Amino acid sequence: MVRLITRFLLTWLVGMIVVSPAWSRLEQDVADAGVVVLRDRLPQVMLWPAVRLLPDEKAELDWREVMTRLAEFKVPRAPESNLGVRRGAVWLTLPLRAVDGDGRWVFDLDHPAFGEIDVYVIGADGSMLAWHRLGAKLPFQARPMQTRTHAVALELPPGRDHRLLIRLRTDGAMIVPLSLSRPGAYQQRESRRLLLNGVMTGLACALLVYSLLNAMRLRSGLFALYALLVLSAIAAFAEASGLGHQFLWSHRQGLTAMIAPLSTLLATMVLGVFVSGTLHTSTLSPRLYRMLLVLAGAAGIALVLGLPGVLNERQAQVMAGLLDPIVPFLVIAVALRRALHGEAVGRYLLWGGGLHAVVTLASIGLAQGWLPGSGWMRDLLLAVSTGGTLVWLRVLGAHVQGLGADAKQQADEVHALSTQAHTDALTGLVNRRGLEAALPAAITRARRDDMLALVMIDLDGFKAVNDRLGHAVGDKLLIEVARRLKQCLRQRDLVARLGGDEFVVLADGLKEEHQARVVCQKLIDAFTDPVIVGNEPCRIGLTIGFCVAPIDGRDGVELLQRADAAMYEGKRAGRNQARRCGAASLALAA
Repeated sequence: MVRLITRFLLTWLVGMIVVSPAWSRLEQDVADAGVVVLRDRLPQVMLWPAVRLLPDEKAELDWREVMTRLAEFKVPRAPESNLGVRRGAVWLTLPLRAVDGDGRWVFDLDHPAFGEIDVYVIGADGSMLAWHRLGAKLPFQARPMQTRTHAVALELPPGRDHRLLIRLRTDGAMIVPLSLSRPGAYQQRESRRLLLNGVMTGLACALLVYSLLNAMRLRSGLFALYALLVLSAIAAFAEASGLGHQFLWSHRQGLTAMIAPLSTLLATMVLGVFVSGTLHTSTLSPRLYRMLLVLAGAAGIALVLGLPGVLNERQAQVMAGLLDPIVPFLVIAVALRRALHGEAVGRYLLWGGGLHAVVTLASIGLAQGWLPGSGWMRDLLLAVSTGGTLVWLRVLGAHVQGLGADAKQQADEVHALSTQAHTDALTGLVNRRGLEAALPAAITRARRDDMLALVMIDLDGFKAVNDRLGHAVGDKLLIEVARRLKQCLRQRDLVARLGGDEFVVLADGLKEEHQARVVCQKLIDAFTDPVIVGNEPCRIGLTIGFCVAPIDGRDGVELLQRADAAMYEGKRAGRNQARRCGAASLALAA
């Protein structure tokens, strides 16, 4: 899923890079001596090259007074479509000349968060032909066109000169990507934009659900933090794209006016906790750890104060602007430390911190009026921001992989200790403890048509070999006995050493009782030839007592005792033979 999102973003980014120069060329074509020329063959006209500006810091001018001061309008000294933060209001003037067509055009200011917009259509004689109020502070239902952007249909008949007077006032940066479009072109462009925004929102929601499910399934605080990070990105995207105004809230006031700074504060808080506590920053740099915690705490306090309205929009923006730029540089510092320790997660942290730094610095540049505010620039920032969110997911994945590797190593160690505890150190066979663990399950599986043979074995003549040749030779003899026993049996059968020269065999899957006697005969026959230890031939035999489950019982302890009793009965009867528990003696020729 992450790869799919990444490919989609790359495709989108390439498309924006290709399209944006075409827009710039179109803007150059439409400006003629400061007059916007409207031609039917041009479906969209970008208005920035013809914009002239008049400040209104006290926000007290009306359109009539502005018309008397047209000579005071100046070319804005600002990047494309970005006037930065301005006190009070600003007036823009745009001379228009329609050459052909039916005169139907759509005026559009594509910055959904813009507060107040008044559009006046002035005729050639200076009279006001139409007035339209737009802006995010206007309820969505009261907009002239209920669309994502601030748009209104205008009648500009060809052969007549018109002038647009635009009064702008907003609490944030005055980003003003202005255009006039043919109605069909506008609807087509907005349909594509809605489709793109819908896909982006769907992918973000998929990431949110994915992180929440993993948080619950793995009981992981990491995924819970990532879910909050994605949630803050969704809220910021809904505000920046206009989807929030169009589908979620009516107009921009109260808490909805603070979505942008509050989502930034939430992201700052989450990243501070994410990088500090959950990625073991305290072990690498206690100072950075404390700084990240202080940063996260300050962002959390500002967020808590902003939700009930204790902080207003401007104060929340100031807090977000002060705290958010610090995050990427602390993250990069942490990433360098982890990368120097050879951790893959450090490289991903560098990418995440770097992308976050780019977005933060670019956002500051937009807010201060240092960067162009055209649509392609904002789309580029959105793509970089989304890419950063995906990098944080990769950081999380690398961290979880590390935890998985640690858990696997721990499980392997536990398994090794368990195996060691259930294995005879000399022969490598299952020991008494291992037999006690395996026997109940084997008995439970036993049926009348799928019986289990429990065979108790004692070596005849082992003590004499041990006394004559020494314990070292005796140990080698036991190892060779274990090897011969395993060679006689199937791979599925279990061979255990209880201690000394006593062994137990579990052979399941027997269809008839006499097959247990066949197994015992095979074991005895395997020791007809002497066992060569070093250069010494050692002649030993087997005395066997056996039971068959479930016919002779289902209790493991009782079956072991009965098989042991049958084995000792065989020893008393002359050794080198097998006896069935509770049955008449049956010598199996040696």
